[in-house]
Amino acid sequence: MGLDIYAGTLTRYYTQNWKTAVQQFGEAHGIPVQIIRANPEEHPADEAEVLERVTEWRKHILNGLGITEPPLWNEDANQTPLLYRQAGLGWYHCFAAVCVGKDVW
Repeated sequence: MGLDIYAGTLTRYYTQNWKTAVQQFGEAHGIPVQIIRANPEEHPADEAEVLERVTEWRKHILNGLGITEPPLWNEDANQTPLLYRQAGLGWYHCFAAVCVGKDVW
C-alpha cells in the first residue's frame, strides 16, 4: 500500500494516464501490481473531454482572479512532465516489515 503525491496535469490525472512508483517498479522487475481505486467502476475519462473541461475551468479561474496573461501551466499531458513521489516510508520498508513480521526501521 502506498500514498503517492501526484504533481502533473489535471488531464493526465483524470484520464489515469500515469503510473505510481510501485507500478513502475513492478513493470521493470516483472512483478504484477494490482491497483485498487476508491471507485473501481469508474473508467478513465476521455482525454479530449477532460482537456476541454479543464481548459474551461482554468479560464473561469483566471477570469475570476482578473488574470489576462496566458496561463502558467500547460494541460497537454504529452508535453508537460509528471512529477510524483511516494509519501512517508518507501514501499520497501513496508514490504520488509511484512516479510520479517516486525519493525525494520
